[in-house]
Amino acid sequence: MALTSSESDFNRLERSINSMFNEFFADMNIPRRTGESQNPSTRRFYPNVDVYENPEAFIVHCELPGCRREDVQVEVRGENVLQIQGETKFNQEQHRGNQVRYQERRFGRFDRRIPLPENVKHDEIKAKFEQGVLEIVAPKNQQTTRKVEIA
Repeated sequence: MALTSSESDFNRLERSINSMFNEFFADMNIPRRTGESQNPSTRRFYPNVDVYENPEAFIVHCELPGCRREDVQVEVRGENVLQIQGETKFNQEQHRGNQVRYQERRFGRFDRRIPLPENVKHDEIKAKFEQGVLEIVAPKNQQTTRKVEIA
């Protein structure tokens, strides 16, 4: 039986919607149906960040549990974009022979971009990584105000 144009369009729409949901759930690392292939090394995730401000600096805390310091890169891109990227690796050997029943831990590449205000001293930004939390401190330029005479 040949498909009519509308049936073919419907099948294409169904595949498109299924693909969208699969990508959405893969990014969130939510297990799909039992038996469906999942490759943790190809997933992407977005680590949680908190951004604080005090009179001297902007402070970013980024949660990266299970990540190693050497697998993380921090850069200031363009004008004022802080980029945090890296990868947490899935240990295939550790899980060989075990059937995954439920998985919440995140593995794969990550890339977070955080806009910074204009008054940041780019050359004085510092980062440290302790106990799975990356802390970035971006000192502020001292704002000087001056009175402008109106002519």
